Amino acid sequence: MLKRVLILEENTDHLELLTALLENNFTPIDIHTVETIEDCLDFLEQTEYDIVLTGCFIHNICITERLGHIVERAGGIPIIVISGSGDEGIAAEVIKLGASEYVVKTKKALEKIPLLVTKYFKKGRKVKAKSPKEGFELNTRLARELDHLMQKARNLTTEIATKSVPEDSVSLDTLFTQIQRLRKMIQNP
Repeated sequence: MLKRVLILEENTDHLELLTALLENNFTPIDIHTVETIEDCLDFLEQTEYDIVLTGCFIHNICITERLGHIVERAGGIPIIVISGSGDEGIAAEVIKLGASEYVVKTKKALEKIPLLVTKYFKKGRKVKAKSPKEGFELNTRLARELDHLMQKARNLTTEIATKSVPEDSVSLDTLFTQIQRLRKMIQNP
């Protein structure tokens, strides 16, 4: 069965190394690569992956700042964070935020990447069945968030009516997109 991998990495040399490592150890394999966290989130929303590999710092932003969003969007698939430095604090934080592994970029550790990937290909998703109560609580939280976003949209609409600022129009469009996404999530839990 074809395995699908998403790699989030801005360093092209590291990206090529990881891609070659995976292609040499797994066939067939479908590898998608992105260089920004936003692209990673978009790809995760559009395509189902078996594993995500990510660098620790993407465009000078520590992955811990957005890992919660990636974990949420990944829907239980394993996430391996690969770092250029062995920072124990960051390692603990990424695991706490939901990453499956934290690997330091050393030659020895990189040689073990295929073993880790194999392990997580076999394990698959970390999916926990939701109880009806959890589903209800999720819908309640989503409905509250939707109400909050609608209020923000109303406030922005009022502000835009009083002053014509193009950035506000973009903010409003973004807000309405988020509201539509939440509505879909509530309708299809």
